[in-house]
Amino acid sequence: MIWSALEEELQHWQTPAELWWRDDDATSDTTALQQLLALAQQFQVPVHLAVIPQQLQSSLDCIREPANQPYSYVLQHGINHQSHATEGMRKIELGGSYPLNTLCNDLSAGRQRLAQHFETQYLDMLVPPWNRLSEDLVSQLNVLGYEKLSVLGPRPTVNTKQQISQLNVHLDIINWKNRQFAGDDSVIGKLTEHLKLKRTGQIDITEPCGLMTHHLDHDPACWDFLQRFFTWCHEHEKAQWLAGPDLLNR
Repeated sequence: MIWSALEEELQHWQTPAELWWRDDDATSDTTALQQLLALAQQFQVPVHLAVIPQQLQSSLDCIREPANQPYSYVLQHGINHQSHATEGMRKIELGGSYPLNTLCNDLSAGRQRLAQHFETQYLDMLVPPWNRLSEDLVSQLNVLGYEKLSVLGPRPTVNTKQQISQLNVHLDIINWKNRQFAGDDSVIGKLTEHLKLKRTGQIDITEPCGLMTHHLDHDPACWDFLQRFFTWCHEHEKAQWLAGPDLLNR
């Protein structure tokens, strides 16, 4: 039924629905990463890997291999994925007790490391761990050189010059309470609702729908869903995946 509802929604669309894929917590080459890259190659859906700068290992150079390079991009995933939350706060790295000046310096160092190492695969997009950051930092991101901020949820429909443009994710395939696949009803239901809200102008109609994965945390059901979802998208004329520099213009 849930897939039928998605089909019904897409029948209202005159142009393809735009999607993009972000995967968090990349640091090194693993069996899970190879499984992820194989999916990207199989379906020609580029994956945007949010890489933790201070945990970067040389084995992640596997994404620079000719077979993987067209389907792999790198985003900056914070600094070291360490929480600086104060008492009563939810986990946050880019805020909390982290002094703003030190935070900005450490972010810049991480940005420079990834940009130099991955060159054309690197995109100037900041992905905060746990999808959270302090308001004080937001106003500094343009100054630091970032072109986009990526968190969870629809981006604001009104953006001021002082605020960095967002390109967010909306579909989390993991139920973090149980640390298992969230289920078709949840993921496809959220996709259908997101598309309906875009079509009816209730959220920013220009923002692509973002799929968020965490390859190191996938159970077999997560991998099975991705195989089925990418197969469905590959066979559907109303699904279009965006990637790379094109995303920075959205």
